[in-house]
Amino acid sequence: TLFRSAQPEISQGMSNNDAKVLKEQVGALADRIDFLLQRLTAVENMNMNMNNNMNMPMSAPVVRTNNFQSGMPVSENSEIEEKLRASEVDEKYIRKLLADYSIMKSKDKNNRKFSFTKWLASRIECAGDNGGDAFGGKKVMLIGPTGVGKTTTIAKLAAIKKLWYVQNILLMTCDNFRIGAIDQLKTFARILGIPFEAIFDNISIQEAISRHDDPDIILLDTAGRSQLDKAGMDLYENINNDFKPDAVHLVLAANMKYKDMLDVVEHMPDIP
Repeated sequence: TLFRSAQPEISQGMSNNDAKVLKEQVGALADRIDFLLQRLTAVENMNMNMNNNMNMPMSAPVVRTNNFQSGMPVSENSEIEEKLRASEVDEKYIRKLLADYSIMKSKDKNNRKFSFTKWLASRIECAGDNGGDAFGGKKVMLIGPTGVGKTTTIAKLAAIKKLWYVQNILLMTCDNFRIGAIDQLKTFARILGIPFEAIFDNISIQEAISRHDDPDIILLDTAGRSQLDKAGMDLYENINNDFKPDAVHLVLAANMKYKDMLDVVEHMPDIP
């Protein structure tokens, strides 16, 4: 209230645009202060409850506080905080997300119920509006851990390029390890009506490519490898040297824990 009552005086002698920007900044600052005051009040209440519990006789029932409260009043934000912490989101990001979400809700003049999930999704930047914008070149290779969805993803990318962009696609795989991997992609290729090549030890990737008339896009699937599998990581480098891709995409499941994602990235081979 103190900040907002001062806004008209601050805007005197300024251009309308500068005054508008300043009002927005002051309003955001006021919202953050309100948020911090709520946290401080909740912390004080929590400490008071803990002190009261310590002074109670042993026979008295113990009042337990929410383990995930962490200074937030019992509300929607407390549930969000619990889910974020259970997913091992870093504490600094939890605080930032909850503060930004609270500010967004306070500015929602229409008083709409904008869920945290939808709000968070709207903040995630993508390389393009659809799956055809982020290939990075003509020859594209996908690598990553086992079970993250590389084969399904590469089949979807092939469908986008074939059906939406009407381009000539060559679908390839080096995955001779997983049972049914070759048959799975071969079936996708047959449904889409595009050529398919499975790479074995007795044939090079470049030799397989030479059998096809200058495709617009070449998509290469690879076997999933644990980041702790040194031999598997070396194999990625060998495939990269043979294929000479324009772009290599590391595929990770969106629901992986953050520390697991970092572990995968840190153990990936030195591939551009």
